[in-house]
Amino acid sequence: MNQPIIHVYLMPGMAASPTIFEHIQLPRDQFQIHLLEWKIPYKSESLQDYAKRMCTEIRSHPCVLIGVSFGGVLVQEMSLFI
Repeated sequence: MNQPIIHVYLMPGMAASPTIFEHIQLPRDQFQIHLLEWKIPYKSESLQDYAKRMCTEIRSHPCVLIGVSFGGVLVQEMSLFI
């Protein structure tokens, strides 16, 4: 039976590079990993608005969001908008 691919989006901590995830390996027949990068926030942009803007990088549904440190806070906020 063919299972759909699970899309996993990884968000590093603030000002960190997605290369922190370079050694994470998941079975390719089950998962596809997408690395997210921080965008420069707009002046006076709220966390909620920033999270909405980051959601434009999420192109597969359903998906799994995983974040490290403040990246974890961000993906929790993003989950409200996807």
